[in-house]
Amino acid sequence: MLHLEGLRKRVVKYYFIMIIITVALFEGLFMFYLQNYYYNSAKQSLISQATYTMDIYDGVGMESASFENKVYNIFEKGQINSNTNFTVEFIDKNRNLILDKYGIKTNKKYEYEDVNKALRGSNNLTPYTYNIAGTNEHVMSISVPLRMNNQIEGVVRYSLSLRNIDNTVLKLICFFVIAGIIILIIALLLSLRFAESLIRPLKNLKQFANELAQGNYNIKLKKEELYDDEIGDLVRTFEHMAVEIDKSRKLKEEFISSVSHELRTPLTS
Repeated sequence: MLHLEGLRKRVVKYYFIMIIITVALFEGLFMFYLQNYYYNSAKQSLISQATYTMDIYDGVGMESASFENKVYNIFEKGQINSNTNFTVEFIDKNRNLILDKYGIKTNKKYEYEDVNKALRGSNNLTPYTYNIAGTNEHVMSISVPLRMNNQIEGVVRYSLSLRNIDNTVLKLICFFVIAGIIILIIALLLSLRFAESLIRPLKNLKQFANELAQGNYNIKLKKEELYDDEIGDLVRTFEHMAVEIDKSRKLKEEFISSVSHELRTPLTS
């Protein structure tokens, strides 16, 4: 007995698993690329701004002036990027905020890891990503040392809120998740259709075999339901076999009838 329902489940199961794996891999790789693209763009922007300001400070001159005066001189010349997406802060060797991009000076102390590394002379141009305590805001920042005659006089720190980037990435991830679900639904419907296209001729073959078992050799299959494939060839072979069996049956009956007739004639005499 053919377990057609079991066959349908296996076809749908393996076909659906294959689609799930394919969609998951594709979306995972695409989301990874998308996230890296946005965050790498933010990193490159911060690095570009920091190195530009470092070069500006290196060429400002005023060797005898204080760090604070040099920073104010750069600010007054409009050489600080006014992009509202960035927060720029000039910090002296004592970790005091000398000036921000709005020209404001406070007594705020900076103990961030990137500031400490820059004051120690690190030229590592790798932005840091962290969450601000209290607000939990996602921020990326980079600090580079400002030198004059190879002496570190302070630090410039650029920061960028990642809130908009995080929201954009999250929206895109949600979009691709929904798109993936839609693709899986379509794949499920297609797998059901595919399974049905395999099982229908097998059902016909099962019915055909049952009719043969009951001695009905004149049954014919619907040609429009047969596909030009291996299953279709198998069904046609069964149909040809039924025709040959029917011919053999008729020959046997004719032979028995002829022998019976030939035997009855002399016996009757």
